[in-house]
Amino acid sequence: MSHIKCSTFKRSTKNNFMTKLTRLKLSKKLWRDMKRKAVFFSVLTVQAEGSDDSCVTFVLHDEDHTLGNSLRYMIMKNPEVEFCGYSNTHPSETKINFRIQTRGELPAVEPFRKGLNDLSGVCQHVLNTFETSMKTYKEQKEEAMD
Repeated sequence: MSHIKCSTFKRSTKNNFMTKLTRLKLSKKLWRDMKRKAVFFSVLTVQAEGSDDSCVTFVLHDEDHTLGNSLRYMIMKNPEVEFCGYSNTHPSETKINFRIQTRGELPAVEPFRKGLNDLSGVCQHVLNTFETSMKTYKEQKEEAMD
């Protein structure tokens, strides 16, 4: 019987994305749900006893294919990553198992963190581009009305 080492960590995030969303007209329930999700990011790491840090499974709670596929794409861009994949445990459960295996001595946590940061940067760029386009559109609309 193999033993499994588990550890859990929570990371508090300070996210400008949530403050920018307040400018949009959101229902109070949707806003609370989104704010709750953005404030704490909970991850459980699972690793078989005797294995090194280059092969780890992360269990992401309250997540689905939206984050899983995007994060997998960002992590697979790293040449040090040998394997990266995810699976939903069950359609009625809102968690995914996210597995990363790296080449050499690089711990699997590093590409996971880098992938999350890179994905956050891409989302921030999309949000900034959207806001700029909306501002330009509104200015053009106002000029046309004058």
